[in-house]
Amino acid sequence: MGRIGLSKIVSLLIALLAASNLSIYLLMSSENQRLRNELTYVRSRLYENEERLKWLENEVRTLNVSYRRVLDSNRRLDDALRYLQGKLILPYNFTLMSIDEFYDRFTFKYTGEMVEFVSNATGWWDGSEEDFLSDLYKIYRSWRDYYIVDKNFTMPQEWLPYINIGGWNYDRTRIELGGWGRDITYIEDTYLKEVLFYEDNPIMVPIDYVARHFRYHRGLCFSYAFVLVTLYYIYSDVTGRHISAAYLSIDIHAIDSTLSHGCVLLKNTDGLIAIVDWEAITAEDCMIKFLPLDTVRTLHSRYWFGYQIDYIGVWMRPNTGRRFSSYEEFQEWLMKEF
Repeated sequence: MGRIGLSKIVSLLIALLAASNLSIYLLMSSENQRLRNELTYVRSRLYENEERLKWLENEVRTLNVSYRRVLDSNRRLDDALRYLQGKLILPYNFTLMSIDEFYDRFTFKYTGEMVEFVSNATGWWDGSEEDFLSDLYKIYRSWRDYYIVDKNFTMPQEWLPYINIGGWNYDRTRIELGGWGRDITYIEDTYLKEVLFYEDNPIMVPIDYVARHFRYHRGLCFSYAFVLVTLYYIYSDVTGRHISAAYLSIDIHAIDSTLSHGCVLLKNTDGLIAIVDWEAITAEDCMIKFLPLDTVRTLHSRYWFGYQIDYIGVWMRPNTGRRFSSYEEFQEWLMKEF
């Protein structure tokens, strides 16, 4: 080969090398552009996802706040339902109260007519001990004269609407507060799922209080003693002269039977007592007389034809009662608590 042949071969190799380099350059440029485009697309999607994530985080915060408001409202609803459960509705002023609260407030609640009755009977207290004992007798005598003993009388019932709500169920909800993996923080809370109103129509429940018995002023020993003890409350409240008074339940043991009966127990500040039955057991010269318990018990037994008398229970305002299993237990309560 001559120099011309070698030169052609070198030129051909250079041309091939240049063509190869150009081809590689074009291929790499194309791939580089593709990767750039893909990177731009990924960055664009990343930005979009970051914005979406911010929106979702904001929505989660909003939902979290809303959920907590719902929980708070639910708790207040639960409180309201619990308050309403078993409540009476007083129609004249739409006051809501439980049956127990009603009886505490209204059992011995007297009326203006009852206050006037005591005023007419006594003229109120003049401050002397004699007038006080005389007034106690006058209250008994006035009520006894006004009261009609009628074993066939039935007290008409009065009714109040009664709200009966219940039967609600609770579910538990778990919400995520934040974190990743094991660091995720959760909170669980209960919410009221369902409320059942057992009655479509208001339930009506019977009620009883002293003013009704005064209004009808007839019946047997219960109504008689129930009102009389309240009349003594009125006298004490208006005059400011303290006197302990209670409805007294007794058993009278006759020859072949036991009679349950109601009367009134009084106690003064010296620890002496008086009992007013159909008649004033301890009275002298138209005045109530306070005596030791044993003496009063003897007089009370004599009043009931010599039968044995057991003092088995007391009832007083606001609406409290006490039962006694023995005379000694009654005596201890009388001296220490009444």
